[in-house]
This record gives sequence, C-alpha cells and structure tokens, in this order.
Amino acid sequence: MANSTTFDFKGGKELEKALRELGDPKKAKSAARFALRKGADQIIPTAKALVPRREGHLRGSIKQKAGKSRDQDTVRQIIGIDRNVQPPEEIARADGSGTYRDPGVAGTGPMNEFGTPDMPANPFMRPAFDSRGGRAAVTIRTELGKTIERRAKAAARKAK
Repeated sequence: MANSTTFDFKGGKELEKALRELGDPKKAKSAARFALRKGADQIIPTAKALVPRREGHLRGSIKQKAGKSRDQDTVRQIIGIDRNVQPPEEIARADGSGTYRDPGVAGTGPMNEFGTPDMPANPFMRPAFDSRGGRAAVTIRTELGKTIERRAKAAARKAK
C-alpha cells in the first residue's frame, strides 16, 4: 500500500507462538483481528482531532477496516479514508459558468496530509500514528495476552 507505515512490535513472535499452541488457527486469527481493531481505536480519535476544522467530511471519513494479505498467517488492519463518505462529484459554479470537480474526501485527505504546490501540508494521520502508535502496540499486546490467558484457562478446564 502506498504511503503505508510499519512499526516494530516486540514480543510478537512469542504471542504468535502462544496463540498457535492454543489450537484452532481461525480462533487465533480472530483474536489477532480483534486486538488490531482495539489498537487502531487508539489512533483514530487523534487523527480525527487533527483534521482541519473546515474539513468536516474528512474527519468523519477516517475509519478502519480489515486488510487483505497474500499470506494466510498475516492479519492486517488499515486506518484510512473511506471515500464513500463524500465521493468526488461535479458541482455547478454559482455564477453559472460551468462546473468544477470536487475531489471529495479521497482527494482532500492527501492534499491536507502532504500539501500541494499551492497549499502547505497540514498532516493529521502521521502525527496521530506517531503520538499514539506506542499506545496502540501496548493495547494489541494486552488484548492478545488476555485472549491467550482466557483460551489457556478454557483448555485447562476442558482437559479436566
């Protein structure tokens, strides 16, 4: 994905091993998705708060969704702009001299984040990730740990 960001997640291999040892790979993947959603919940409010006030539709379009992966063992969660909130459209000029294309949130998001030759950058996603990414990683680790403990207890009860 263009303009994507990665970060190191310490303890991930150990958590992955613990999830695999609990059995059902579908349940492990489900637990990972849940933890990633919770982690993304740490970043999204900050990104929305950093969107310029005049860009109300852009603020409402910041969402998360599950990402696709070619690797069956990889789980992804994407935080980005939902272009369906305000799609691009042709708008009639007030003076009747034709139309112009409103780029919608899919166009105004990158213009705000990175700037244009005529407009300085007013980033909102990167600063949100920079300031809340660490907290998101802690949340992911905590949620996966809770799931592992819960599943281990259930397996122990089942074994009795």
